[in-house]
Amino acid sequence: MNLVKQRPLLLPAVLSIGLWICGLVVINNFSDKIPHHPTDAQLLSWIQGNQNPITSGSWLWTLGCLSFLWFAALLRPRVAEAEDPEADREDGGNEKRTGFHRFDSFT
Repeated sequence: MNLVKQRPLLLPAVLSIGLWICGLVVINNFSDKIPHHPTDAQLLSWIQGNQNPITSGSWLWTLGCLSFLWFAALLRPRVAEAEDPEADREDGGNEKRTGFHRFDSFT
């Protein structure tokens, strides 16, 4: 049995966390340390000298965010089903999908 087919939420969840960690490791470990209380010129020269680790770490972080959006898109139907399994999503389910039904108790 294929674990990815059994648990489709597992891949994007683990991938997003892994990419976030890799992005932080790349930015922090492959760049020089920022001087303590740097001047503007020192900070600019540090950024220019560490441009590749900053860029690659930022891309890994961004891919982790996109993987998290994939995870959230896969999770949304399950949450909607868990909230109200009997709801008809085609007719009149709009207020349940948008969450406006929760504000009825305040009026």
